[in-house]
Amino acid sequence: FEHERRHLHEVVFPDLQRHCSALGIDVELEDIHQGTVVDSILEPTIFAQQMKEIEACHRESLGCFFLCLVGNKYRPYPFPLSIESSEFNHIYNAALDAGLDVALLDQWYKCNNNLVPPAYILQPPQSKNEHVELRRPDLCKKYLFLQQVQSWTEDAETLLRIIQYGARVAFEEGLINSQKQRKYILSGVHSHLDVALQLSKQAGQHIISVIHQKWLIFQEYTVIS
Repeated sequence: FEHERRHLHEVVFPDLQRHCSALGIDVELEDIHQGTVVDSILEPTIFAQQMKEIEACHRESLGCFFLCLVGNKYRPYPFPLSIESSEFNHIYNAALDAGLDVALLDQWYKCNNNLVPPAYILQPPQSKNEHVELRRPDLCKKYLFLQQVQSWTEDAETLLRIIQYGARVAFEEGLINSQKQRKYILSGVHSHLDVALQLSKQAGQHIISVIHQKWLIFQEYTVIS
């Protein structure tokens, strides 16, 4: 939605701001994706911050606080920053029994027994590769940056499939409930919308979803408010 978001910033929002200002209403646009270079699938801390920004918008807004742009691909899936030790063990054992590469779980998550309850914490990229840097590079480093992102993405997608598989098996065996399983299978956009719906008691008035359906020869835009 790069072009749509640019249109919102450059055309729609300035016009809306002028209209509302004439009515004595202050309108602010907080784009939680602005300034990000890679998907939140690669930057879980950014995704967690996005969730906090949605909550802040809900607290401060008297009207619409959330505009959601929905495409036709159900992804990416955000990484959990932490997984309770008991849940992690269920996921790990299910993946191990299925012959999946649990080494990725060992590399990406480390147990912190000082937490109550103990939990496995997602490690930063630099802990696995001191040279990785998931930020916009200088031109001379662009090729290295693309290599890093490609390698990181491949491992990330494999690990997410392992976590989702383990969570599904754990749920089917009654080891975790549906609410706990749900956090592993929601896409990033779905998670954003989910928290907004939980925050708002009047979602029909305070949330707008724009659904973009792209077919072979035409585009259709539907607005649900």
